[in-house]
Amino acid sequence: MKYTGKWWDTPHRSEKERYFASGVVKFLYGVILLVGLALLLTSCEKENFNSRILDGEYSVSYKVWEEPDGTKKYYYPIGTDVTGMPITGWMAETKLIFTDDSLGISQLMNEGWSEGYVSLEWMNGVPHRVGCHYVESVTSEQISWYQDDVIIRWYLVKE
Repeated sequence: MKYTGKWWDTPHRSEKERYFASGVVKFLYGVILLVGLALLLTSCEKENFNSRILDGEYSVSYKVWEEPDGTKKYYYPIGTDVTGMPITGWMAETKLIFTDDSLGISQLMNEGWSEGYVSLEWMNGVPHRVGCHYVESVTSEQISWYQDDVIIRWYLVKE
């Protein structure tokens, strides 16, 4: 190996020393590349489940349908004391279960609990899409999404 003029090479080094020094430098470049790749991959890891605004099981205290003209329809679980509250109708006792990739919806019917799941997409710890419906707003106690031209707001209580 001839003198290359690189920073690790000097004219007084032997061929063997130059060859060894170039190998060490290549190894160090590989280590730097590997560390950089590891840092990149760890920064792209799946989001932490505990950082989500909604996770686990919630009971629905009531839901509101907001029509495009601003009209609001209030629905409460059967048996709720609605004294002094606006009410449009009753709904079955409902639970929403937020998981990594789905939203479980359970309703208490005459035959017992009826369960179903729809896909759930997250963006920065916040639900972004439920099934084919885009989420309109989210807090730790409420989620709402568009269903056609109606906004459905679910008011939640953590189980």
